[in-house]
Amino acid sequence: MWPSDRNTHHQKVIEVSESNTAYHRFLVFVVMNISVLVLSFGIDYWCLYWINPKSFVGIDPSLTVPEQLFETWYFSVLNYSFAGR
Repeated sequence: MWPSDRNTHHQKVIEVSESNTAYHRFLVFVVMNISVLVLSFGIDYWCLYWINPKSFVGIDPSLTVPEQLFETWYFSVLNYSFAGR
């Protein structure tokens, strides 16, 4: 995320929170942000696994790359749902 993007994102958060936004639009906004966060961490975890497979002991080395990506994405979902609140 570039610094200018961060400022734009921050402005969007303020705009949505201060305006009289419809509930469904706000819900979509929140879901999209959480989805990007979870996906980003899933990809980060996969990159760590790709660099050093010993980083994540529970992932079977014989899995294909899409299966590894699913495993790391699922790990990200679990981490967010338990600790990311």
